[in-house]
Amino acid sequence: MKILNNKLRWICTLLTGITIAFSSSSCRKELDYGTVELPYRNQVTGQEVVSDAGFKHPGILLSIKDLNNLREQRSASTPEYLTFSASTFAKIDYVPRGPFIKVSRGSGSDDANLNRSAYENDATAILYQAVQWYITGDTTYAGNAMRMLKGWTTTHKQWGHHESYFLACEYGGPYMMAGAEILKYTYPGWTKELNDACVDYCKNMLYPLTNINTGVIRRANQGAIQLMGAMPMAIFCDDRDFYNKVLDIYHNDACAGIIATLPSGQNPDSGRDAGHAYGFFASIAEVAESAWIQGLDLYSELNNRILAMAEYHSRYNLGETVEYQVSHGACYDWYLTINEDGGAADRGKKIWDPNGYALISSAYARLGVPAPNAVKYLNHLNPHPSKFLFNKKASSTASTIPSNLLPAPFVMNPLTGGLSDIDMAGIGTVGIPGSSAYNNGVWTVKGSGNVIPMDGTWNMWYNKWLTSNHATSEPVHFAYKELTGDGAIVAKVTSLDLANGFMTVTNGVNDGIRAGAGAGLMIRTSLTDNASYVLLGMAAGSTSTTSTNGIQIQSRGFTASSNDFVNYFAIDGPMGTRRVPFWLKLERRGNRVMGYCSDTGEFWTPMNVFTLPQSAKMYIGLFANSDDKTKLATATFTDVKMGNQ
Repeated sequence: MKILNNKLRWICTLLTGITIAFSSSSCRKELDYGTVELPYRNQVTGQEVVSDAGFKHPGILLSIKDLNNLREQRSASTPEYLTFSASTFAKIDYVPRGPFIKVSRGSGSDDANLNRSAYENDATAILYQAVQWYITGDTTYAGNAMRMLKGWTTTHKQWGHHESYFLACEYGGPYMMAGAEILKYTYPGWTKELNDACVDYCKNMLYPLTNINTGVIRRANQGAIQLMGAMPMAIFCDDRDFYNKVLDIYHNDACAGIIATLPSGQNPDSGRDAGHAYGFFASIAEVAESAWIQGLDLYSELNNRILAMAEYHSRYNLGETVEYQVSHGACYDWYLTINEDGGAADRGKKIWDPNGYALISSAYARLGVPAPNAVKYLNHLNPHPSKFLFNKKASSTASTIPSNLLPAPFVMNPLTGGLSDIDMAGIGTVGIPGSSAYNNGVWTVKGSGNVIPMDGTWNMWYNKWLTSNHATSEPVHFAYKELTGDGAIVAKVTSLDLANGFMTVTNGVNDGIRAGAGAGLMIRTSLTDNASYVLLGMAAGSTSTTSTNGIQIQSRGFTASSNDFVNYFAIDGPMGTRRVPFWLKLERRGNRVMGYCSDTGEFWTPMNVFTLPQSAKMYIGLFANSDDKTKLATATFTDVKMGNQ
């Protein structure tokens, strides 16, 4: 009888129309959408659906088997279900907080977090209400979720402030689209009208904030969150091209992908604080879980690297001593100790949402791989709805990963000759011709020229150069080889000096390569002055042959992570205190260029990731610059190697 009543309630909803709350940033009014269209599909079968694009549905974090297991837990009134059902967002009488035209997340102004909590709350409620619909059979929950989906997808038109990508990728994808996915493939009242609105919202409002289509994402946990948000968007929209781009960046991005981690489990945010370190691997785990449902096992990659991150984090926060490799930082900083920003007060503090630990613990249980510390830490955490949703009780299967997803290592060979020389014309021209020579394991490169130009000023808050009037040439001596296809160069900078004394710092310690002579590595699309390039180098200091003004990476004509962010480690930061000798590395993989530095040559800190214009042939090599066209700077390099796949 209850099922019949629910069906009647659903029919009444169709006949009487749906009224939702509509509001702008300053006012709120009621808007009647009229009647909902006829059902999009009759999908209450409890079976998996495979789309024409090959996606398995429901396929965002929760499969149909997972949903059936949640239904069983509800029937058994497990403690986890009781915690979930007690959540405000899972209540049948949940009152929507929106929708709104504009939503923001940020800081520095009165509207920096405009309607943020409304968006977060309603997105969470959409998923929780959709789950409640499936496990209870009560269509009221489905109607609640659909009203919120229709409201937000047709009303929300504008993001504000610089951190709104968090909202799109933490809530728009993993909650809003995940809830829509469940309804689309299980609820008979799902409509084509709402489906089209969700797809349109996904592609026009959510896709752009992931940065996936640019080829580069933000750094560390920020980029991992973009991946976490992009995966459910791709699956809901049946967008195979977007899905493949997510997987490509996941595997190949040096700042935020799986390769930005160490075998020990240290990740780019381990030196920052425990919360951001957890955010990194929890986001990565969400990508892996949805991929698992699609038949792809990312959990086993790199010898169970996702588990290694959870075990590392667990052990540290449970009081154990863990190894910390200083020479492996994040793209936005280099931390000298683990949890440097968090400190003692941060260690052991319980995380806000155990979704990552729940996913990882259950994933490796089904793989038969012990996760003792992750399980221990999960049990240590407070009750939370995520323990019901994502600590999965049953096993499922996934295919073995294709062997071409992880980047193949480069075969590096010592470079003992074969470089061509060119003086790149710069501002005021190069004064004295430069040269390069190899002898007994040492490359010596000499170059003159005025300061390497970087237009505008360095903005420390937004972490980027302001490049509205960027220069079109680099006054350096470049010793290079042609590079066709993928390749890499590694070098140890052992000295940087001027023939007639050391360059005086005239533009301040935060002026980057302008502060003095420079030497390092460069890759460029051609040998013309206005070619696109990435330059990675050290700038000479003013006191001795071992003093530097830091390590900088800069580019022209490339798209960089975080809105043309150019990573910069100056003398006022930990990396700025580094002295030669020091290691540098540039890699080209496809249309990406990645820069790294290290003080050991074993563990590398990624500095930035760039996408470059398509060019089959590029030029890669060593450079030197004197910051004075009347003098030559002399740079020496050892352990120079070049390689390809």
